[in-house]
Amino acid sequence: MKVREIEESEFEAVANLRVDAFLAAGMVKDRGTPYAQYLRTVSDHVQHGHVLVAHIDDVLVGTVTIAPPGTPHADVARDGEWEVRFLAVAVDAWGTGVGDALMDSCNELARTVGVHDLVLSVISHNAGAHRLYSRLGFIREPDRDFSPTPEVLLEVYTRPVR
Repeated sequence: MKVREIEESEFEAVANLRVDAFLAAGMVKDRGTPYAQYLRTVSDHVQHGHVLVAHIDDVLVGTVTIAPPGTPHADVARDGEWEVRFLAVAVDAWGTGVGDALMDSCNELARTVGVHDLVLSVISHNAGAHRLYSRLGFIREPDRDFSPTPEVLLEVYTRPVR
């Protein structure tokens, strides 16, 4: 598996992968929701952070975005933190370690520039993501939880960069 920064030629494929993965996981109801459309704005995410992609045998299998504090896609990142956003793995690659590899790459990139902590938020009912992040050493920070809309609770996790 190879993880690297996205190339412009991959923007549409990454947008589709994000929406497909979030649909399969039940995190968006259909392709027309505002959040599904937000997931598709890859070029904007690149302008304000880092978008990483994972490939196996030249096939795109995953992506993640890192948003520095104070940028438009960082909801909870503070000074010294980078926020992990939009982790998405192609359905055919679930359970193969792609998510772990992407998170390792986030850690490595953050470490090389002197970031102290990674932070992320997970919708309260996404049990699979909660298990993944806990297994990777992220700790709940309930005092930082927030609700972007009345029906959505996002639970915050942090972990020191290793």
